[in-house]
Amino acid sequence: MKKILNKTLLSLILAASVMGSTFNIQDRIESQKVLLSTYKNVFGVKDAAHKESFFKKINELDSESKSRALFALADIDKKVPAKIAMPIVYWHSIDKNQEKLADVLYYYMVYKIFIIRDHIDNPLTSEESKEKSITLLKSLLDEKANTNNISSYFYKLKQMAIGLSSSMAILDTLNHPILEVNLKDTISDIPDYSLSALGFVPSNKTEIVSKNDISLDRIDWFNERVIFAGGKLDFGAPYVKMPTKDDWTGNIVFMEDPIYQRIREMIDRAEHSVFIDIFLFGGTLGATLSEYLLDETKKKLKKNPNFKVMFLHDYATNYNMVAEMLPIFEYIKKRSETEEELKGNVFLLQANIQRHPPGIPFYVTEIIPKTSESFKYFEAGNTYYESKIDHSKVIVV
Repeated sequence: MKKILNKTLLSLILAASVMGSTFNIQDRIESQKVLLSTYKNVFGVKDAAHKESFFKKINELDSESKSRALFALADIDKKVPAKIAMPIVYWHSIDKNQEKLADVLYYYMVYKIFIIRDHIDNPLTSEESKEKSITLLKSLLDEKANTNNISSYFYKLKQMAIGLSSSMAILDTLNHPILEVNLKDTISDIPDYSLSALGFVPSNKTEIVSKNDISLDRIDWFNERVIFAGGKLDFGAPYVKMPTKDDWTGNIVFMEDPIYQRIREMIDRAEHSVFIDIFLFGGTLGATLSEYLLDETKKKLKKNPNFKVMFLHDYATNYNMVAEMLPIFEYIKKRSETEEELKGNVFLLQANIQRHPPGIPFYVTEIIPKTSESFKYFEAGNTYYESKIDHSKVIVV
């Protein structure tokens, strides 16, 4: 009974309506799992993914095998991108492995479907192009296919990939409509890539805020205040004060630059919580932001005693900018521990970078040699193998 209730609840969550549209969360999670499970055999083996290493392996073959591999590469290179052609040839003709070849074919099938799915869901796609994409998606899968049930076809596609991987002739491995179709020939404005396995999801209104001052005067303003270059962190300095509607003086960046103005406005609007994950959180901007946020938190706690502030940060890495960043976190820590209003409402947490790697290719850590020389290199930069680094820049209110 509990399982049935949980399943029903999950179904309700998956069909949650956002701004008049729906998307299937579980479908997107399963989509990401496919790319994670196949990634290593497509891109994670150096000899199959790195051009120089790949051709070195071909040159090591006997003359007959080398000729077959080169002819095979020339044939399929006309049909698929080089990044896919190399692992196909590698697992088919060099280090023969049917299971890993199937992974490559499966990855490429699914990835092309993701491109079509994303083009349909992209709010900037024209209605005409969207209709063409929907028609193509249904022709490649079936009439029931839509952008919310892609994962229901994964098993079928995987079995097809396994069947194709057993062929002795390499061109036969591409003998499937999804692998053969040229998306651009069918839909001229479709992109060549999918930005994420998670795809586009309906959301609240999104606004791009940019056009900050990048003049030499502004760069000089920052350089004069860089702590590790000789600047001084002084919370009493007039240039650290947050400008507000009541007193429009203080930190010039928060006075003039749209992104920083918006950050202040977000803090002003926050009613329940503020979550901040910014790696380079230090210096003059960090001082202005942290002081203002903590002062405002004390005001907000009077209206909402459950108001919370959380800072997430990778404290194990600083790339020798400890003088720039550590004073800010020490300031936050001290205030959160000594000011009664802030105790239990302001939190500093270490980012678990090993279990949640930043947005860079998987298996990069495995590629880095674990030697005494490389360890010294990382140690000199006050970082470590797994960090790579977490360059998150996130504020949620």
